[in-house]
Amino acid sequence: MKRILLTLMIALAAVLTMSASEPTVIFTQDFNAFTEGTEQEPSTTDISTSKLGQTLKGWSGKNVYEAGGKLLIGDYGYLQSSRYDMSANSGIVRITLRVKALSETGGVVRVKLGYTTTKDIYVYDSEWYTLSIITTGGTSSTYVRVEPYITFNGIMVDELKVETSPDFFPVPEALQPTKADGTSFTARWARVTGAKAYILDVYTKAATGRDYVLQNDTVTTTTRKVTDLDASKKYYYVVRATNGTAVSDYSNEIEVIKVVSSIEAPVATAATGVTETGFTANWKSVPEAELYKLNVYKNTRIKETGLTTLLDEDFSGVTQGTFTSVEFGKLQEYLDDYTHQSGWYGVNHVFAAGTIGLAPYGDAASLTTPYLDLSNDEGKVQATINMDAQLFGESLADTVQVQLVGAQDQVLETVTQPLAGGFKPYVINFTKGAANAAVRVYYTGKNKVFIDQMSLAQVLPAGYEIIAPMLSTETEGTSLDVTGLDPMGDGVSYSYTVQSACRSVDYKGEIIYVYSAASNLVKVENENTGTDETVTAKGVKRVTYYDLAGRSSATPHQGVNVVVTLYTDGTKRVTKVVK
Repeated sequence: MKRILLTLMIALAAVLTMSASEPTVIFTQDFNAFTEGTEQEPSTTDISTSKLGQTLKGWSGKNVYEAGGKLLIGDYGYLQSSRYDMSANSGIVRITLRVKALSETGGVVRVKLGYTTTKDIYVYDSEWYTLSIITTGGTSSTYVRVEPYITFNGIMVDELKVETSPDFFPVPEALQPTKADGTSFTARWARVTGAKAYILDVYTKAATGRDYVLQNDTVTTTTRKVTDLDASKKYYYVVRATNGTAVSDYSNEIEVIKVVSSIEAPVATAATGVTETGFTANWKSVPEAELYKLNVYKNTRIKETGLTTLLDEDFSGVTQGTFTSVEFGKLQEYLDDYTHQSGWYGVNHVFAAGTIGLAPYGDAASLTTPYLDLSNDEGKVQATINMDAQLFGESLADTVQVQLVGAQDQVLETVTQPLAGGFKPYVINFTKGAANAAVRVYYTGKNKVFIDQMSLAQVLPAGYEIIAPMLSTETEGTSLDVTGLDPMGDGVSYSYTVQSACRSVDYKGEIIYVYSAASNLVKVENENTGTDETVTAKGVKRVTYYDLAGRSSATPHQGVNVVVTLYTDGTKRVTKVVK
């Protein structure tokens, strides 16, 4: 083994000193002949079965449009070259193309070399990019195929070129270590067909450049354990592949992230700077925390028994898009940036000013309210939803499901709601409300369903305190100003918890955030002295949490908690919250 490794190292040294030969161009193609339309307003005529093949012999496609010297490939479409001999140099080629996603959120450009090789490249905005891919898979009769994969409105292509050279070799994909404890980690990467060795660089970063732990370290496997590291430093690595003749470019850079399964919860401390409409939340730092998540709750005490609105959302925070030209969101995301109350969640949703739309894109679309305590009044819950089904801006009849869902996302109750056409408020009554539940609008049809307003209500007893999530936000510091709240007083107060978080890596090698349990709950209230407008915070002496079996603790139990808060002035408050 040592002899083989020494031979590879000598061969590598020789390769690194060789001068690169000039690549051989297999084909290069611009699209200047396609002059209809412009980049800003492409033609609306699909040329894939007519002008495309007539102008470029052997080329084919689907949903291809002219764009003033460029080509637009629409969603679900593709552009495919004619076949060329790409068998030289063991079928290793370099594909270079200029592309642009039409959506501001970017997307994935999929490049295929024949039937065997597929490469997906992410672009993150709507700028022009020059992409370069070195890959295997060339044969004596091979085509290149370009298609939008996860995009909205397609991609634009300007140039396409394929070259070969004995100096080309595919770049390995460096992978996130799944074993890293701070003082050691196991670097890993994907295997490259035909590779005889891999060249690993491990380093830290300084103002003067890189400080190498390993440089040009040659291994014949796809992993390498690195030990004796300083736990206070950040480490990075890149890798190259070689077949003994050619050396690939450097791989993607990996930042080594310590793998953890849990992190300590912070201790939340008393709010400062309390005003009628805001306060500063505070907490103590946690050593390994990279950020903190602040969860703010609005507490509203019910004055009289009766039907009480628990939440009411009009989606006025949505200002982009129209019914005929919607703005696409992420495939799934929290909608805190658009709603008055945090915790709303959308899947396959779109935006049209003042509304959230449901637009199934290969899967069901849904909009889910924040999770609330819906166990009162024997679980009877009233949902009122103002919605309309549309196709290209025209209202039409359709059907949606409105679901009551539990803490584990299980469906507790389903109501099938016909839509008559045009925005109308639909009242849906449920009977199986639970202590930690939400209402979801679920749609699998072929149109779009727009939701203009949605509210939940229950009959609540006098003196009951509604504790509703108001906002969740993240910061790297240990305090955060909360402003613009509804005025405190007259039964309205606020409270908050804090979670610490740090990055980790799951078993698949994906970077994730690990969040701690919630901290202690801090109550924020105002006391007006009646003699001036000075507002102060009532101090909390002790908070005790009881589960439904009567067990007490200093931190929240999972599920329903009866919270007994003892204040510094000797007063006491008893409330119910759900964790």
